[in-house]
Amino acid sequence: MIKFFIRILSIILFCIIGWGTGYLYGIAHFNGYFIQWDMIDSPPIVPSEILSINTGIWVKVTNGEVYYYNDTINCENNCWAKVDSIPPTLEDTLPLEKCNRPSRKKSFIAYQGRCESYGPGGFHVIYYGVLGEGTIYRWEDFSAEGDAIISILAPVIGLVLGLASSIGTVILLYVKEYIGQK
Repeated sequence: MIKFFIRILSIILFCIIGWGTGYLYGIAHFNGYFIQWDMIDSPPIVPSEILSINTGIWVKVTNGEVYYYNDTINCENNCWAKVDSIPPTLEDTLPLEKCNRPSRKKSFIAYQGRCESYGPGGFHVIYYGVLGEGTIYRWEDFSAEGDAIISILAPVIGLVLGLASSIGTVILLYVKEYIGQK
């Protein structure tokens, strides 16, 4: 009888562990924890400040000039263009507090983000950061209703997997015990 209760407790424990693991995964996914910083091409002169983010990034370099990088096209090299002015910020932006933020930041000397909505509940957030030696990194996340569904379903999937693995373990223990009796 004690073995039966131990097996029932192990089923419950596996379910709790599965639910907890699924919950942690869902929260991490929803908050953009698995998104990495990507290095982009650097301007010809070391940047010192991020001036604006719009359909690209505008940076001021150490000699005071302004360079623009268009992040809406796939550019392989020489992606920076010297410009004289910065366009106004687009008006469809959201406060950054309403969007995901990078969970791991590097030691940036300049750091700036922008968030815009799309669709019924989706958003696009992008951050740029400049390291001291002039390397520029980008962090980008597109989130929509599907991300919320993943964060809700991940604990349920973890619970089901925990239940299935615990039942499988209990069945194997019964089979082992049955074979041992013969």
